[in-house]
Amino acid sequence: MRWNEKHDYTGVLLPAFLGHPRFTVLARYDSKDPIGGAVLHEAGATMELSNAWTAGRRGEDVAGMVKCAAVLHPGRPLVGYAHGDELGRWLAAGFRTTGAHDVWVR
Repeated sequence: MRWNEKHDYTGVLLPAFLGHPRFTVLARYDSKDPIGGAVLHEAGATMELSNAWTAGRRGEDVAGMVKCAAVLHPGRPLVGYAHGDELGRWLAAGFRTTGAHDVWVR
């Protein structure tokens, strides 16, 4: 899948995962070349937006991804994770922070 190749995720997001009905792969194209995308994951009543990427220095089109999610899954709350330079684009697209993100390792 060219999406995986461009995102440098070959072997990570496997076809069985990408074809699962709880996942929707979003892709943005310039002609026939994928230049960005993300994955929507159905998590109960909520949709998770993850694995967002963009080719080159364009910056993620978070607002566009949010519009796609609203069309594909109307009325569903949308959550995601961002930090650093990308956080501003997520906040500008209507997301708000809810606190620190803790990760546990065992």
